[in-house]
Amino acid sequence: MKLSNVAIYLETVGTVPQSFVSTVLSIIEYVYRVFGEAPDLVEIYIYEDSQKLLQNLYNIATELGVTTIAIYPVSHDAWLGWPRIHIDYSTCRNLDGEIFEALLIHEATHTVLHGNIQSYVVTSLNSVPQEFREPEVVYLASVAVKDAEVFTYLARKGLEKYVKTYLRYVEPELKKMRCRNLEEVLELAKLLTPCIAIECSKDIISEECEELYDNVIESLLKTINTEDGLTEKIAILLLQLSRVTRK
Repeated sequence: MKLSNVAIYLETVGTVPQSFVSTVLSIIEYVYRVFGEAPDLVEIYIYEDSQKLLQNLYNIATELGVTTIAIYPVSHDAWLGWPRIHIDYSTCRNLDGEIFEALLIHEATHTVLHGNIQSYVVTSLNSVPQEFREPEVVYLASVAVKDAEVFTYLARKGLEKYVKTYLRYVEPELKKMRCRNLEEVLELAKLLTPCIAIECSKDIISEECEELYDNVIESLLKTINTEDGLTEKIAILLLQLSRVTRK
């Protein structure tokens, strides 16, 4: 189907109400219109439940040799060379409507900024110590980098309200952070990415991580303010955060 000059391929996996499908398409159409730009093609998959979502992603990841996957209520990838959005209906139907809209707009932004295979390929990280090159560590850093770019883009388009709503969604997780190692500090950085686009307060995070707040925000800003590519930005973020991580 054509939607705001975007070719949309939409598939439901299992039983998904048409009303939910219509809501998804309405949000997608709205946000691309506000953006004033969109990819030529977007695939949207809406799954009846998280098990069907996991099975689909696992099968494709195994076939392509993708080593790290994560399951979210709404997610994006471009493993095949074009943008794909995945939606877990069983989880999203229980979310506040504003939260779901913010999550979907977040992923739609990824389709504009990161809807190509280059956004999922990390080349040489020789400048980063070997201990910080583990797949899970690099994955978390790449997500933080791309999410930071998403929220910066949304703010530039005047859509700060969705950034604020997204922050409201992740605040409970921020309170649980412990920041005991680099992986946990990267997870903190990922959750704090809205705060480079809107004003935040340190009291949104746990006491254990509060002292790292300024360093994390500074590291994220330094990362996205470079004109370098994804691999270089990941290296910058890893080097910055490795210096402030508790030993």
